[in-house]
Amino acid sequence: MRRYRDNLIANVPAAYRADSAGIGRASALDLVRTVAEPGKDKEAEIGLLLWLCHNLWWQYRASMDGTMLREDVYPILRRAVNYHLHFVEEKDGRFHLPPTFSPEYGSAPDCNYDLALLKWGCRTLLWIDARLKLNDPLAARWRDVDARLVDFPQDKNGFMIGAGRPFAMSHRHYSHLFMIWPLRLLDADKPETKEIAERSVRRWHSKKGGLQGYSYTGGASLLATIGDGDGAYAMLEGVKRFIKPNTLYDEGGNPVIETPLSANRSIHDMLLQSVGDEVRVFNATPKAWGDIVFRDLRGEGAFLVSAGRRGGATAWIAVKSLAGEPLKLRAVFAAPPAVAGVPADRVKAVPGGWDVALKRGETLVLRADGVRPEVAPVAAAGRANPFGLN
Repeated sequence: MRRYRDNLIANVPAAYRADSAGIGRASALDLVRTVAEPGKDKEAEIGLLLWLCHNLWWQYRASMDGTMLREDVYPILRRAVNYHLHFVEEKDGRFHLPPTFSPEYGSAPDCNYDLALLKWGCRTLLWIDARLKLNDPLAARWRDVDARLVDFPQDKNGFMIGAGRPFAMSHRHYSHLFMIWPLRLLDADKPETKEIAERSVRRWHSKKGGLQGYSYTGGASLLATIGDGDGAYAMLEGVKRFIKPNTLYDEGGNPVIETPLSANRSIHDMLLQSVGDEVRVFNATPKAWGDIVFRDLRGEGAFLVSAGRRGGATAWIAVKSLAGEPLKLRAVFAAPPAVAGVPADRVKAVPGGWDVALKRGETLVLRADGVRPEVAPVAAAGRANPFGLN
């Protein structure tokens, strides 16, 4: 994205190149693929660069590399958001989008896929503007669009494809559910969020014909987002029939790697989640995983997290800071754990966890009484196969 930024700019129609960029659905590594224009193209799929920027954002949040934020994330995301803003329409005091294309499904005005990406883009640009003290002249516009963007269209079955277009046919992707995950625009702790998320995922998976392996990994991450570890586990079980003994994934006779990688992400979301500035450990683990050990999973804020769970209870957690960001650790122990690695005056107990003034290179260790933090294999249930699936 750094090397071929000029190609991203050249992908949009000439009238928008002064301040915008975009990309069509499939390109080589040079990122050359023109993007459609709403109002002129029936299938104007315009959100793909914003989606790509979200992956870039994840890389930044895992490293907290300030140079990457300033030189890569900010300028590319700004142009991606600007392309959407050229087509935003104000009606009855709210901002709307004209018909755009929800990937592989169809077009609709106020397409949930694009609404979610635009809202995430505006909020993220505002966060960057504040962090880098840029005083960007577009900040007021981003704030206004975020505040007055139309609500995500929904019906009795959950989130729709867009205004006037319900989710009605089997579809392998969860593009219309991006506001739940991966963008996390809804407060996953609220009962109403859990309810519509469950309803939407249930509706999506009720249409079986088009579901593929990553429909199940996506479902697992969506349910993990609302803390439903058992539901996420059931989704992961659905992946097994798609994965071959060599760990590759078969779709239509083609061996590819995308779904196994997505399954790794789903497992990560079941063990460790970053929600805003919070790092949450074991908040979506299924009952079937009574004993767990993981080492050095990355939390946003550039934290390396290791943890152990025994008999369904949190035994220990260790968090190392790579960037010196404040740590908001959220986890549940059966009793207040012992704290080590950081002076007590920098560890504050709060509802649901701890706020810690963790310096770069420091490691916070929490452990239950009598527990020795240790990274070692746990006993496997049944026959174990160290490579692939039986």
